[in-house]
Amino acid sequence: MPDWDLIGLSDLPGHPRRQSLEDDRTHAPAWLVTGAPAYDTRRGCIGEVMAIGSPRGDERQRDRAWLRPMGGGCEWNPLIADLSPDLPHPALHDESDF
Repeated sequence: MPDWDLIGLSDLPGHPRRQSLEDDRTHAPAWLVTGAPAYDTRRGCIGEVMAIGSPRGDERQRDRAWLRPMGGGCEWNPLIADLSPDLPHPALHDESDF
């Protein structure tokens, strides 16, 4: 079956609408959405949320998100429980940390 969302036909009558990851997630807090900044408390890193519980249907991923560093780079796959919407304030860091 074609992916109607990718070709822009999912909203037309008679075409199936694919469920988004946000519709399917049950273990993520309301603030954790694609594009939001998140602080990984385990790694001490800030990243942009790229996906939540992806790939859908993989039970190993249902409690995880995919983050990418804010300036770009390699994604990592933290547990949702390790993420926080509260970003550390840059003034709290010594300049030698950067």
